[in-house]
Amino acid sequence: MAGGVRADVAFRDADPGEYADVDAAYREKYGQYTSIVKHVLTDRARASPLRLEPR
Repeated sequence: MAGGVRADVAFRDADPGEYADVDAAYREKYGQYTSIVKHVLTDRARASPLRLEPR
């Protein structure tokens, strides 16, 4: 449960082809926190990306 929402989901490996779009969205939302953004958008951080999909 997150934010009061309960859902049945599956964890999947993220598609590397989606990284650029995810990075852009992250920069748009959190860009004012430059020190955090520079640490999150790294190859090391991408070592364990997951996608939540409805079951």
